[in-house]
Amino acid sequence: MKKPKDQTPSGGKRKSPVPGKTPTKSPQTDKSIKGYSGLVKIAKGGMGEVYKAKHDVLNKEVILKKLIDRPQASFMERFKREATIMMEVSHPNIVHTYDYFKEGRSAYIAMEYIEGLDLARLMKKHGKLPVYLAAYLVFE
Repeated sequence: MKKPKDQTPSGGKRKSPVPGKTPTKSPQTDKSIKGYSGLVKIAKGGMGEVYKAKHDVLNKEVILKKLIDRPQASFMERFKREATIMMEVSHPNIVHTYDYFKEGRSAYIAMEYIEGLDLARLMKKHGKLPVYLAAYLVFE
């Protein structure tokens, strides 16, 4: 009998790191990627995938942004440039970028994980935002 995707190997219910989303298990969940373990895919796009993971040494949750396997050279260069620029940015309202690395045919960016709702989910949950709150968010 096949287990549902939202069950752990022991049969328990897997908790979702993103409210309202059921995580899918990455093929790499059972192994580490350069010191990061427990990978849980939380998003997928045309350029790659996003995982929530744990830094093994620091025991800290992070986001790993993975560029698609076998990207065009221009994508790889743009991804590396994004990481380089983001590592130089320091602002309380912008997530910190910790690392850029390659493993196998894939490139990764490790970023700060922040618990909470993104703007799209906030609006879906509460509807149109009051003017004062929208102005505050834009100001920040």
